[in-house]
Amino acid sequence: FGAAGAGKTVTILSATKTGTTWSSFTVLTARVANSSGVVYYYVRQSSASWHSYRATETSSGAITPARQARWT
Repeated sequence: FGAAGAGKTVTILSATKTGTTWSSFTVLTARVANSSGVVYYYVRQSSASWHSYRATETSSGAITPARQARWT
């Protein structure tokens, strides 16, 4: 979110894919952005699956593009 997002709360959301259908995004956690406006969130998967992640900055409602990943 850049320097303007420093100190603001960011919500991390996730969706999963089953077959060809994606679920709705659900809230996983919230983090406070560092002084550069960056938030880190680490994921560990134990089985093959598709996931999509995005973040929202709660005070402005800004949303990042979703990023998809497949763990095998």
